[in-house]
Amino acid sequence: MPNFSRRQFLQDSTVAISSAACLFTSALEASPWVDLGSQIEDPQIKDILTEMVAQQPIPGVVAAVAEKGKELRIACAGKRKQGSKAPVLIDDVMHMGSCTKAMTATLIGRLVDQKRLSFSSTIEEVLPNLAAKIHADYRGVTLANLLTHRSGMPANAKNWWLQDGTTITQKRLNVAVDSLVAPPNDKPSEDYLYSNLGYMVAGLMAVTTGKKSWEELITAQVFKPLGMDSAGFGVPGTSGEVDQPWGHISLPGDRIRAVQGDNAAALGPAGTAHMSVADWAKFALLHSISQADLEKLAGSGKKTMVGGLLTPETMLTLHTPIQPSFKTQPSHAMGWITGQRPWAAGEVLTHSGTNTMWYCTVWLAPIQNRAYLVAANISGGQTATLVDSLFGPLIQAANS
Repeated sequence: MPNFSRRQFLQDSTVAISSAACLFTSALEASPWVDLGSQIEDPQIKDILTEMVAQQPIPGVVAAVAEKGKELRIACAGKRKQGSKAPVLIDDVMHMGSCTKAMTATLIGRLVDQKRLSFSSTIEEVLPNLAAKIHADYRGVTLANLLTHRSGMPANAKNWWLQDGTTITQKRLNVAVDSLVAPPNDKPSEDYLYSNLGYMVAGLMAVTTGKKSWEELITAQVFKPLGMDSAGFGVPGTSGEVDQPWGHISLPGDRIRAVQGDNAAALGPAGTAHMSVADWAKFALLHSISQADLEKLAGSGKKTMVGGLLTPETMLTLHTPIQPSFKTQPSHAMGWITGQRPWAAGEVLTHSGTNTMWYCTVWLAPIQNRAYLVAANISGGQTATLVDSLFGPLIQAANS
């Protein structure tokens, strides 16, 4: 979950970048929305990243600026593993952590458009066997509650590593029962509590629409249609090999420990996806469309699918935040945190992700149909601050 206190450089008063916007209204009906054109290794971004890894405790990093209909500007720097000679490559896969949540929300949106679910579908309606085993207060929780972190569910499961069940779906169901027999601490549908467990339950509700696991379903419904061929789950690469980047843990004194690990697979819908930054950019551009353009498409009377995946009405739902009860809470939409920034000419969508061994952040500037993405193969320590510090230079590079 992003920590906005680390993002002062992105606040309205500190970034003086032109807010001139390019509204791609002529391309509104184009399909797919995620057309990236070709990919180039950008020397300006390369210099930014090379300087960082030379001076800071970051083993490796990949960053990109994606814009509808233009070349993907991407670069990388550093090593796949601390102490190895293997460099990070621009096509290496990086762990997405909680940036997986927007992908799970998109999968739900697909199923809503296919009339297989609705955002008002409840746990009791979709998962009656689960509902019978959990606390009654959770039974009326909707998909909209789950996807906006207003389900009342705790942040995490009692035991993500619970091994009961022969399939990953059965294991997730057992994790849910184990975690939800007690009453909620927060009132469902009203109070905000960021919940990985809630997203796992949303993934279970998606699975009931067919016999596939969440992994199979999101691959078929989201990754393959967008051409995200590198997308997978869990630890990138081969165990014991340096054929992909390793994760790293920050230790005191700027020390770093390389690890090949991930959260429990049961957490999947909340944060176990991995992919190349170029493929992540395809997903980011799908969502880099402004509220005004979505409303125009929705009101056109034409049957339009944004990126060939979602109706504009569903995309609007995914992007519309539930206003927080307190000013200290972020405005959470479905898989995104929303806000306003002058460098983006207005609205922004953002999220960060970590499995404690990797760290990534994405910022979308929908009015400009632009996305900024950074992924590092380390977490903890100064990592979040260092990753955040790259976005100012990326924004400047995009406008130069």
